Amino acid sequence: MPAFDAEGDPIVPITGHVRRSVRERFAARARALGLTTAAALRQFVMQEAGEGVVAPVSGSAQKITLRLRDPVRARLRQEAEARGTTPTAWATAMLEAQVLNRPQWNRAELAELRLTRAAVAGIHARMNDGEAAAQVDAAIKRIDAAISGNLAYWGRYTSGPNE
Repeated sequence: MPAFDAEGDPIVPITGHVRRSVRERFAARARALGLTTAAALRQFVMQEAGEGVVAPVSGSAQKITLRLRDPVRARLRQEAEARGTTPTAWATAMLEAQVLNRPQWNRAELAELRLTRAAVAGIHARMNDGEAAAQVDAAIKRIDAAISGNLAYWGRYTSGPNE
């Protein structure tokens, strides 16, 4: 799922290859600054591109290790594949949803919400049209369904988002 900056521009990956010893030294410098390697690389690229020092995209992150039994690892992999992500990303999303009470959206849910938002914006522009009220009601039901499905998936709420 692509991330977006404050202006709505997509944040895209940048890759390259270096000697292992260079990577290890860079990772050590990043740790000394309290950053992940990815966050330090992001800072460096943004500075070199003339963007100045920027805050990390989602705050500083620390790596943890979990020991999982085979059936749990298999289910984690299964759930991640069903959501179109990696087991690590899915476990992180699950923990954030539970610990921070902040459910995560998958690609399909985000796509549906974006399409529905665009539809509602188009309807709003033609509010004098007689069919507008029915279309707005249908769009609101689609938004509610997407939100309710997400909240139910993360084990949060069983009623609609407005209840």
